[in-house]
Amino acid sequence: MRRFLATLIPLLVCTWPLSAQQTKVLAPHKPIAPRVPKSLTREDPGVPRSMVGGFWMIDANRKASIYLRNGLETSSITVTPSLYLSNGVRYKLSPVTLEASGTAVLSINDALQQKGIARGLRFRVM
Repeated sequence: MRRFLATLIPLLVCTWPLSAQQTKVLAPHKPIAPRVPKSLTREDPGVPRSMVGGFWMIDANRKASIYLRNGLETSSITVTPSLYLSNGVRYKLSPVTLEASGTAVLSINDALQQKGIARGLRFRVM
């Protein structure tokens, strides 16, 4: 009996302060809803937009570029640039698809060369 009490008393002395602590109760957790990506389909139809640039001149020593940037973060867009020569003739360039929040650089020299237009022309970006 003495051995039992000799073992029990130190054990009770060690565990007695633990009884004063309150049991931990986990607070209810509200899960955070996952971020739902916006639909890639448009609710309203696309609207034609335009941009007017300054006058440019290209030749063998000058390289002209158009920088296109997509401000939409959720979907890609397709852009069809048009160039107007100083005499009023319009040249539609090939469509460019911009990814979401993407940027594209369009070389005007190369685009006009594909159309078979001579160098040294002045044009306006539209």
